[in-house]
Amino acid sequence: MKNLSINGSRTSVTNIFIDKSSSSAGGNSIYYTTKNTVLLLIVTILLVLLSLSSCNSGGLKPSQTKISGPLGEYFEVVDRDYKVNDSGVCNIEIKRIKAGFPAPWEEGMEIGYGDGDIEPSFTVEFMDEDGDVEYKDGTDIVADQEALEAIAALGVGESTSIPFSANIKKSSKFKVSSLFKAHEPSLDGIYSMKGTIGNLPVVAQFEIKGNTAGGTYYYSKYGPNHVLFIEGLFDKGKLSFEETDDEGNMTSQWDGSFDGNVYTGKFVNLNNGKEFNFTLKKTDESYKGRTERRWSVANSTDTGNHLAVINVSNIILPPEISDAVTIVPQSGGNVYCDFNHNYYPEVTLTFKLLRSVNTASLSSEYGQMWIAGHALDSEGREIEDLNPKGITSREWRTDDSDGKEFKEFLEGNVGGTITMHFTGENNIEDIFEKDQSVIEAGHNMVRNAAKNFKKFRLKINN
Repeated sequence: MKNLSINGSRTSVTNIFIDKSSSSAGGNSIYYTTKNTVLLLIVTILLVLLSLSSCNSGGLKPSQTKISGPLGEYFEVVDRDYKVNDSGVCNIEIKRIKAGFPAPWEEGMEIGYGDGDIEPSFTVEFMDEDGDVEYKDGTDIVADQEALEAIAALGVGESTSIPFSANIKKSSKFKVSSLFKAHEPSLDGIYSMKGTIGNLPVVAQFEIKGNTAGGTYYYSKYGPNHVLFIEGLFDKGKLSFEETDDEGNMTSQWDGSFDGNVYTGKFVNLNNGKEFNFTLKKTDESYKGRTERRWSVANSTDTGNHLAVINVSNIILPPEISDAVTIVPQSGGNVYCDFNHNYYPEVTLTFKLLRSVNTASLSSEYGQMWIAGHALDSEGREIEDLNPKGITSREWRTDDSDGKEFKEFLEGNVGGTITMHFTGENNIEDIFEKDQSVIEAGHNMVRNAAKNFKKFRLKINN
């Protein structure tokens, strides 16, 4: 290091460069770098790097901290920068701002599907600068149950994060919406009832188990040795029966509401078309009629010739449309898994529309959307040998190849139905396989796996 006198003062110089080519008067130009200049340069570089690091630490911001939907009164998004990790997941931090959940929530209610009492759900939409949705993901009551339980356990002012898939390239912001569903109190049990159909006294006994119901009744004037058999469905307080005689002929239909104490509604005699109002009230008196045929269909646990029998209460609808559609059971409140003509396991579901859906946020930029499914066991775990192995997402898909059929159904008229066929894994690697022993081994793998097939979780893809 040299000391030079520059403009009458001495300074430390770390490097001297002599450039002979740039002399304007035959002399040499001297370039020098002082120690102070070097330090300033280093600090500048560090500040730039720090600034870049700070800019890249986020990449996503909430467009608003308020969560739309019924849970917005109780939770909000923490306002900070968010990143998508290497696994394509964005962990979004949710803070509780008010205790509890919407009515009819009560202290002690538990989160869960089936055995739980409530189902909170959150959906995130990732958007570009213009507000166009690039990707959407939502919580699943089975797969994300632990995360949702952590949300429920928060005290006011506390926060936790929910992982969301974020298959995005151009999004810079996101917003979160919510849904909340409370399960109807279980009315499973056996009920002895007395009342009237029209002005005729009747005595009945039926059992409710999940979505199914069945029993017998008799007219008081004929006595308990002349019973009629009723089998039907129970859903959200609505109880309906089809009545048959000893020969199995359908004779009447019941359609009404039941709250655990009173069953009231409309009775139709199919022989003459006459309609009567009925009201039956719960009684502690013992029932004297025959009951042995109550569950000839509704309470059967035998899979018969089916690969699997799944109660409709175990069909898990996508949260985006859970209040817009319902599943129409095939018989006894069930749907079935069977081999199709190509010997793939297939689940056939008939959907009924309860309200029309605006599918804009559910569809791709090309206006397409699909519904797919996953086979689960009773604990909500994926069934390896039933979920397609050749598809990265391991999902059962339908024959709606252009992504329009289910979309148009959701946009259609209330009360409309659509039947979709979901295809699973056949466990035969080569589609041209001719070795019968290999084919039969694949079929047996399906049969064995189907013994654990108890739930079917649906999702929307776009």
